Amino acid sequence: MYEKRNGSEIVASLAGDRPYWRLGAADVGRWVGSLPPSATQDNVSRVEWVGEAWDGISDVFVGDPSWGRDLKAGDLIKLLGKLRSGMRTLGIERIAPPEPSDVRIFRTAATAVLIIDIDFIDFILPLAIDGVRSMGKRPPSSATVAAEMLKFVKGADAMRVGVVRREEGMRRAMEETAAVIGHGAAPLWLRLRHVPHYDDPEHLLEADYVVLFATLNEKLVWAPTGSERIHTVQEVRDHQSYYCPTHGERAAMLEELLASNSAGRISQTALALIVDKGLDPGETLKEAISAGMADRHGAVHFERGKTQESLYVQDGVLLLSLSFPGGHYFQNRLTVSGDYPPSVVAQAKHKLFCDFVDHPALAGRDLKVTDVVEHERSLEIHHAARSFPVEQSSREAEGHSTAD
Repeated sequence: MYEKRNGSEIVASLAGDRPYWRLGAADVGRWVGSLPPSATQDNVSRVEWVGEAWDGISDVFVGDPSWGRDLKAGDLIKLLGKLRSGMRTLGIERIAPPEPSDVRIFRTAATAVLIIDIDFIDFILPLAIDGVRSMGKRPPSSATVAAEMLKFVKGADAMRVGVVRREEGMRRAMEETAAVIGHGAAPLWLRLRHVPHYDDPEHLLEADYVVLFATLNEKLVWAPTGSERIHTVQEVRDHQSYYCPTHGERAAMLEELLASNSAGRISQTALALIVDKGLDPGETLKEAISAGMADRHGAVHFERGKTQESLYVQDGVLLLSLSFPGGHYFQNRLTVSGDYPPSVVAQAKHKLFCDFVDHPALAGRDLKVTDVVEHERSLEIHHAARSFPVEQSSREAEGHSTAD
């Protein structure tokens, strides 16, 4: 059920004998294509900034849906040929001629951009055809685009020392950051954000980078994550604070589940709901995992009068969520609406949850209030987090069934 390789091993399998920063869209796409839909849903992975590898034969739409146009595959092949011959004329020593495998497509709901990765050996320059200059007028010819790209390439070569120095600093920061995050986290992608081919190469030293790591997400799936607006080494290092606490906890949970060959754990309140409904804990966990893999917000849903009940998996644990008139319960805390006098707030701690809400999942005599937070017109009541391996949960559920 869970991937046994860690992020470092996954990236190494993609890269072979190449450094990670030389990975192409096809390499990353091969891995991402094997992941469940939730891993890249809602742009959470930022992998859309890597884009899709061009297949070498299809036309490519670029620009806004309302005014964009198709770039014919034959014209793209001709453009690559003009770039290769033009680079030979430029006489740049450290550069590799672009091939169809160096072409990728960046797509969002708002636009599509064709990117040609120009390999300067020391770094990779992503030049983009975004279709902007075609808006409302005849698009430039492939000869014009090739000439503009070659002009940019020549300017970028003149900036090579500065670009390489900056990128080497980024690479070191990525590698050191992944080491600090630890537990198998790895650098996956480091590249300049695509730049319009008609832009000024002098802007390269201020251009943003796309930075992606391979880390564990909330479904305990190794997946890409990062940022597309990285400008400084410090911004790369800031990912330590983003990922360190949660990634370490997820890695420990994954290690525990793999070692015990378990599908996961079930929280105290989720198990209480399962028992109340006479469900099988293992089958319910499996259903919730499947829902979460298909959709980041996926869950197993029930209704009880005006109360919405949901069971969802996060970080390897099946959790309960309740929503009812006047309040909700989520991640070990109950929020109830209303203005409460200080005496109620003061006495709430160490009371039972069932003193505040009537629901079978919160009726346990050992479900005690551990903390109370007063907000304007609401009260937030916490209890200690408890969970059990699904195998133990199944035995407890059978015990309840037998007792009934």
